[in-house]
Amino acid sequence: MDDHDDHTDRSAPSAPTGGRRLLGRDERRDQIERAAARAFAREGFASTSLDDVAAEAGITRAIVYRHFDSKEALYRAVLVRVSDRLGEEFQRRLAAPQSGVTITTHLTVAREDPDGYRLLWEHSPREPRFADYVQDFRQRSIRSTARLFEGRIDSDLKATWAARQTLSSIVSSVLLWLEEGDPDLDAEFLTFATEGLWASIYAWREKEPVPVV
Repeated sequence: MDDHDDHTDRSAPSAPTGGRRLLGRDERRDQIERAAARAFAREGFASTSLDDVAAEAGITRAIVYRHFDSKEALYRAVLVRVSDRLGEEFQRRLAAPQSGVTITTHLTVAREDPDGYRLLWEHSPREPRFADYVQDFRQRSIRSTARLFEGRIDSDLKATWAARQTLSSIVSSVLLWLEEGDPDLDAEFLTFATEGLWASIYAWREKEPVPVV
């Protein structure tokens, strides 16, 4: 791949040049972030250089620097990218209520960007310099998950524990399915996993949910 980077308008398609299609800015950032997720997940933040990311993406370090001014900025961009997608997908699915919204959201994003998903949930919690972002996002995710227990558990302490446990179960289930599951069986997995999650929720409830008036 050549050492050129297209600075055309983000909405404009890139034109082929010399048999190759130059990537627009958004496409190039996407390429770099996906390559970075693979490299960081494989070797960790400290052991991965921008040269490693560039090699993973099949471009030069100079192109990486045109989009990200540091390795830390690139790592954080991957985390923001995945967490933003999870938020967008969750809100989209809430607009069409159905069972299993949370786990379906996670699996959808994990299938789109498996390396980024793994980096957010599996690897970044072990990287001290990103602990602030990861902890904040996890707490926001727990608050969203806590909606499942509104009106079902009297104790705030137990409701918070249940939300944390449920989120951990969802993330672990999706990570395991990424490793072992056939994408063609995703729908079957979601049904199976959702039934298990609701069994836990029903088992933990302390009272019937308050009717919504």
